[in-house]
Amino acid sequence: MSLTETLLALSKLIGGALPGAGAGAIAGYCGGRLAEKAKRTDRILEDHLAELKSELLGVLLTRINHYYLPMAEERAGALEVSVVTINKPGASIAEYRYVRSDDKLQAIPIRDSDSDFLRGTSSVRMHSPSFDRLLLDAKSVHYPALMSSWEKCEPAFAAAIQTHLAYAERVSAELKVALNLPPSVAGGINEPYANCERLALFIYGHHLKTHPYHLQIDSNDPCEIRSSSSGDRYVKCANKGDAEKAFASITKITKSTIEAATFRGAFDSLLPELRNLKASVEAAIHAKDLPVKCRYT
Repeated sequence: MSLTETLLALSKLIGGALPGAGAGAIAGYCGGRLAEKAKRTDRILEDHLAELKSELLGVLLTRINHYYLPMAEERAGALEVSVVTINKPGASIAEYRYVRSDDKLQAIPIRDSDSDFLRGTSSVRMHSPSFDRLLLDAKSVHYPALMSSWEKCEPAFAAAIQTHLAYAERVSAELKVALNLPPSVAGGINEPYANCERLALFIYGHHLKTHPYHLQIDSNDPCEIRSSSSGDRYVKCANKGDAEKAFASITKITKSTIEAATFRGAFDSLLPELRNLKASVEAAIHAKDLPVKCRYT
């Protein structure tokens, strides 16, 4: 029984206990006021529940479906390459020529929204303006057990990602030693270089089986090593012979690192908890009543 129904029943009880028309008028007045207040209260409760579902639980479910589970089930990689600035500019304009950017391997963060253009998936909302406020409310009042389970998963998830990152960084380090080429096109577009971070990320994805692509020496420019899919260039050598040696080194490292790819299965122990968490969030979204009132209601 809702608060509105409860108060209406109470007003009828008051009216039945008093004699005459005066009692009916009092009961009618009290009943009307109580019913109006009860409707407002019910509406506030419904609005807050809807806000929790849309701005917190729905966003959390999206994170589980589009971020946590794809990585934990090894359907998607957990890493990316970001661009970082090396040698920030000084006060003199002449010092700007020493400023350059470089690539760095990192874990993919949770962004406000995410989409995958390669697979044609549309953008999904991974955060909301009210998320942090509602998270505190849910932890302390409405869903303490659910939020506690989610918070326990986060450190275990981060530890598993670090296993993936350590593997990719190891591959990158081995590539740098084996190829012994500059990291960027510092001297011009035709100068030899090797983008070892992006190359390590490509090999990581190959071992994870998130893409069916391979590396190849470009048939149009035998000095370059590219992806068979996107055509992205990872290595530029001085001549064809150097490119063949570089390709052989990359192939050797790719084979040797897969034999010691300890990152595979890093999420296995966490998967049951993530799936249980998903089921709990879905149950909370389908619930019709707000569990426990709070200061927002």
